[in-house]
Amino acid sequence: MIIDEAQRLNNPGLTLKIIYDNLKTQIIVTGSSSFELKNKLSDSLTGRYLDFTLFPLSFREVQLQISNIEKTIIYGLYPEVFLIKKNTDKVLFLNKIIESYLFKDILSFQRVRNSQALKDLLTALAYQIGSEVNENELSKRLKIDRKTIISYLDILEKSFIIKRLYPYSKNPRREIGRRYKIYFVDLGIRNALIGDFNDFNLRKDSGMIWENFIVIEKIKSLENQGERKDLFFWRSYNGGEIDLIIKSKTTAKLNAYEIKYQNTKISRGANEFLKEYPMPIKVINIKNYQDFI
Repeated sequence: MIIDEAQRLNNPGLTLKIIYDNLKTQIIVTGSSSFELKNKLSDSLTGRYLDFTLFPLSFREVQLQISNIEKTIIYGLYPEVFLIKKNTDKVLFLNKIIESYLFKDILSFQRVRNSQALKDLLTALAYQIGSEVNENELSKRLKIDRKTIISYLDILEKSFIIKRLYPYSKNPRREIGRRYKIYFVDLGIRNALIGDFNDFNLRKDSGMIWENFIVIEKIKSLENQGERKDLFFWRSYNGGEIDLIIKSKTTAKLNAYEIKYQNTKISRGANEFLKEYPMPIKVINIKNYQDFI
């Protein structure tokens, strides 16, 4: 039995418990709001269910059919968008997703009162992917209360629109440990929000887009393979930075990566990281990304 958008049921947990206990059948339950769905399922179905995160298509799933990675980075990997042939039709469908899901469904599911504030916040985030988020700065710029900003960010992450990456630190005096970075789960949605579908090589934000692509594809890969690992970034007060730190939950082993499109050398700032954490830093670029993701 498959039930879609189960969070819309009045009492999905109890309903599913009754079905399972009486019919003893396997039930697949899906919902576009993990926040609501988990809250409504957890009490009644404790010990009776497993949960999975279903991302858009991963590049590993479709790479055999793709000859142009740049098109994937520009239009994203929502299944229906991927299957559409014409770029103009891809853009139309992405805008449809934004209007129907991002703004209608999220607003109704989460009872967000100020739709324009949510739109403004999403657009602001789209322009600063891969950069550290300053909640106070966003609050002042958008004229939205900081608590509202925090609430909306939480909703957007639990609705699989954005993903936050937190800083890694074992020495708070030397390393930044508060602000986080934000990436979009699907780059097609991100590009539609700012209305920019220009070719990858013509864009000023190509470095940001490449970093977003690599980080999200790695997250998809780890989730799809069931690997227990945490992802962070690292930055010092002196300006040293590492784009991605992957930590094993079982062994606590760290792996460090710098994400560049064509460059093969680590940055000067990475040397500061090496003083604190003596380990190899691997550069992920267009030549070796497929092995990484």
